[in-house]
Amino acid sequence: MNYSLLNDVIKEFLDDSNLKLYLDNLDEVVRLANIIVENYYDTDILTYDDDILLSQSVNISRNFFLTISDEYSKKFDELLSSNDIYNGVLDNIVSFFKVPKKLTYQFNRSGVDEDGRVFIDYNETLEDIFNIVHEFTHRFSFIKNNNSSLKKFFGETPTILSEFLLEEYLLDNGSFSKEEILKHKINRFKGVYDDSLAIIVQSILINLYRQNGFVNEEILLNYLDSLDKSSKLYEILCTKSVSLIKEIIKREGIDFYNRQRYIIGLFCALNMMNDKNIINFKILVEVLKNDDSTTLVDQEKLRQFIPIIGCDRLLIDDSIINSLTILFNDEKNSFDNYSRRKI
Repeated sequence: MNYSLLNDVIKEFLDDSNLKLYLDNLDEVVRLANIIVENYYDTDILTYDDDILLSQSVNISRNFFLTISDEYSKKFDELLSSNDIYNGVLDNIVSFFKVPKKLTYQFNRSGVDEDGRVFIDYNETLEDIFNIVHEFTHRFSFIKNNNSSLKKFFGETPTILSEFLLEEYLLDNGSFSKEEILKHKINRFKGVYDDSLAIIVQSILINLYRQNGFVNEEILLNYLDSLDKSSKLYEILCTKSVSLIKEIIKREGIDFYNRQRYIIGLFCALNMMNDKNIINFKILVEVLKNDDSTTLVDQEKLRQFIPIIGCDRLLIDDSIINSLTILFNDEKNSFDNYSRRKI
């Protein structure tokens, strides 16, 4: 283990002033991550059985957005048919790339770049519909050069919420089996479980570095020895921490700021699904278009349906932890039997 490089990576992360906001909210995000780690389990990524043409996925995505509003459906078609100038070249705003089916959810390269171009991997399975809806939801709130404080934390909230809404739409209107539809949510929970493990390990490294000025094998072993040996955290760290630390060293970076959005997004989406108010989805998409000049007003709007927003920071007390734990377990139990059967 290259502890010298590990310490350099941690120091660089702590010294980066652009990451101060993330560090200030690290402990709150770890509280959310602990809910997932304590109440979930590792699973395999599930693959899809049904074949579906890309054209069908596009049509289903369009019809889904129409159930939210005419505006989103029209914007969807407008983006699909529009071009723009990128690096001096006229190109499609939206581009699709076919990938082998073995390149599943875990290796998805889809995204919206800093210029607003939408790139979507597809493999002619049901996953394509979730992929399209996720990336177009990102694009609906895209404003160039805008990465507001709220977007840094809640940027994945509308996209994960759109996945949950799409799942309900497919169950009510689609010709796919429930088991096939649920695979995306099971994979989403798997991804957020992995993010939670990584964030917990990264937070431990950061805190140990702050306490000691460096991290080495002895410090890590002493930390492990201080834990309750019967706890799930101890069990997981004994089996997963080395590979996660090696990943940090290999990547030469801590990616807490990327992973935390999916954890926050999952819990906020679960809470918003519990309220069943589609207007809140539209409010969220619109708020994420704004820059920091309207943060205080935007916080008030979001606080009505996102309870973890405090004053300029995340605020997660014990009552919120309890309610989110219940929501998480209720959702997990809705697909738990099928998920375990596929392991």
